[in-house]
Amino acid sequence: IKVATDPEEVFAAYKLVYQTYFDSNLSEFEKEGLRVTKFALLPTTSLIVVKHKGEVIATVSHIADSGIGLPLEKLWPLYEYRRSGGRIAEISTLCVKKGFRRQRGKIILPLMIYLFKYALEYLGTDYFVIATHPASRAFYSGLFDFKPLSKKAKQYKDVKGAWAYGQILHLTKEGYIDKIAAKRVGRGDKSFSVVDLFKLEDLGVFTFPERNLFKAFDPSFKLDMLEELMKKRIGSMQGLGEFDKEVLMHLFAAEEDHEYLRNHVNLLRPESIRRKEPRFKMFCAGSLVDCDNSKLYRVKVLEISKSGILIRANKDLHVGFQGILQIRVSPEQVYKLKIEVVNTRNSTYGSKVTLVDKPSDWEDMVDVLFGEINPKKIKKEEPAEKSAA
Repeated sequence: IKVATDPEEVFAAYKLVYQTYFDSNLSEFEKEGLRVTKFALLPTTSLIVVKHKGEVIATVSHIADSGIGLPLEKLWPLYEYRRSGGRIAEISTLCVKKGFRRQRGKIILPLMIYLFKYALEYLGTDYFVIATHPASRAFYSGLFDFKPLSKKAKQYKDVKGAWAYGQILHLTKEGYIDKIAAKRVGRGDKSFSVVDLFKLEDLGVFTFPERNLFKAFDPSFKLDMLEELMKKRIGSMQGLGEFDKEVLMHLFAAEEDHEYLRNHVNLLRPESIRRKEPRFKMFCAGSLVDCDNSKLYRVKVLEISKSGILIRANKDLHVGFQGILQIRVSPEQVYKLKIEVVNTRNSTYGSKVTLVDKPSDWEDMVDVLFGEINPKKIKKEEPAEKSAA
C-alpha cells in the first residue's frame, strides 16, 4: 500500500475508478476509460493504491481542502468546521478491482488504516469527511466513529443521482486513535483488533513517502502529466468553470509558466491570475515571539511561499501583529522569519514575510517544493533537496 506518484500507477488507479463507477451505474460511458475530476488534478490531492503482483487492485483518494472546496460540499456545507482552522480532507473514490471484491474486507481495512496514518503523520489532517452509499454508513460509524453531517441521505448529481450519506470524523480529537485501536473486527477465533492493522507498517505492507521537507502534499498529477491528460476527451473533466481554472492556475504555476499552460495545456487563462507566486501546504511547527520579546506563541505552519506564510497559533493574533517566527522545515533546516499578520480567517493568520535570516536558502527551499508539482523546476531544486536531507 503506497501513495501513487508513478504515471502508470496513477492512470491505472483512475481506470479502476471509472470501471467501478461504470459497473455500478454511477458514471456515464467514457471512451478513454478514465474517471478524473477537477479535484483529482489538484496537487493537494493524494492518490493511494494497493498493489498485488504489480497490479493496482484498490485505490482511495485523500482530497485536501482548497480554494474550490470539497466534492461533498454541493450537498453538505462545512462552514462550522472550517472556523476551527483545522485541516479538512475528503475520503473519495474508494474502489476495489473486480476479482478481489470478495476479499474487500482484507483490503479495505488495511487501506483505511494506511490512509489514517498518512493523513495524521504526513499531512496534518484534522477532519475527514466522506459521502457514502447509505448502506455503508454503519461501517464508517461503527468501526471508525464517523458522525452524520445530516439526518437524511441526499441525491448526488455527480454520480447519476445516487443516494449518499454524509459523515464527518474529528481525526485529531484527543484519544481518538486509542479508541478505534481497541475495537475488534470479525467473530470468534477469526476476530482481530484494529490495533493489529497498525503493525502492518513493520511488516513492510505500508510504504510511506520519504520526507526531506515537512511538506503536506504528494501530488499524483504533476504539470507534465496534466498536459498528457488534457489531450484526452474525458467527460468528467468538461465541467471546469473559470473559477476552477483560476484556482488550478494558482496551485500549479507561477507567472513564468502561464504561457506554457496556455499553449500546451489549453486550460488556464494567464490573465485570470491574481496571486503572483504559488503556495505550498506544510506540516511543521514553530515558535513566534512579538517584537518586544514579551509574548511567546506556539504555531503550526499551514502554507508557505517565498514572501508569505499561513499559520495557526495557540493564542489570538491581530492584523498588524509583527514578530519573529522560527520554524523547522526539515530535520536539519531551521529558519527565522520576521512576519506581519495581514489577514485573519477561520482561526488562521495570513502573514507577509518581511525578513529572512537566510534569504537565498529560503528561496531555494521553496523552489524544491515547486519542483514537486512542476518538473520544469527539478534541475534547480536538486542541490537544495540534497542539502535538506
